[in-house]
Amino acid sequence: MRGCDASMIASVTQEALLLEVDTSPKPGLVDLWSNGSHRDLNPWLFYQSALALAPYFRDFARLGASWEGKEPESLFRDVRDIGKEAEAAMFKASGGVNTHKGALFSLGILDTAWGYAQRQGIASAETVCMLASRIASKSLAEELCLLGRSSPRSHGERVLHRYGVRGIRAEVMGGFPSVRRYGLLPLQSKGGWRNNHARLSSLVGLMAHVEDSNLLHRGGREGLLFVRQAMRDLRPARCLEDQLAALDGPFISRNLSSGGAADLLSVAMVCSRI
Repeated sequence: MRGCDASMIASVTQEALLLEVDTSPKPGLVDLWSNGSHRDLNPWLFYQSALALAPYFRDFARLGASWEGKEPESLFRDVRDIGKEAEAAMFKASGGVNTHKGALFSLGILDTAWGYAQRQGIASAETVCMLASRIASKSLAEELCLLGRSSPRSHGERVLHRYGVRGIRAEVMGGFPSVRRYGLLPLQSKGGWRNNHARLSSLVGLMAHVEDSNLLHRGGREGLLFVRQAMRDLRPARCLEDQLAALDGPFISRNLSSGGAADLLSVAMVCSRI
């Protein structure tokens, strides 16, 4: 049985969050060119949040590595407990602004799965994604059932009630299918995750296909379809950066932000390093 390098996992995950902010230009999203459709966010807040979360990513990895002789589902309660502590640290670092709540949810489960897989010597992107599904699916299915019968309290719950879209929960339950189908390949074939063009290509694939609950909250079904079509209309022969920069204004005017796809870009970056 091999060991688990929890510090390495935490470092990779933190860097993924930092690189997601640096990825530019991302229409409607916070990047190094603009704050997109977000008046309360800027790159500095994301950097501070990512730094504050690093110790908790290490805790997630250690939790996974400590899993012996248990069903994967038994880890989820502890994942949630660590996640609550991490979320409090995030809000403290960002001054109460939601910077990484969605990414934290996904990456906490992913890092737990990676810690286990690394210790067992079976770590691969596919294996870790499917382990993440096993850890979370039962609890999330029960949670979705309850949410469907209760009054919505958050943007994501309102989207669930209005559109029937399960958002990031569905991605986790499916083992991050959008990451594996659309987000991962560009990071493996275009110079790696530290290449801005590769990250943009990954994000474009995700924005073109993900049922992004953030977009549905901000722009409804029309906004989601607008973003998907905009990504599919991009021309391979033209500069990708220039085309995306030209979309920033139209996205901002419609108050659109593909926050769910941005979170999955971070997941894709981590998966590219497994």
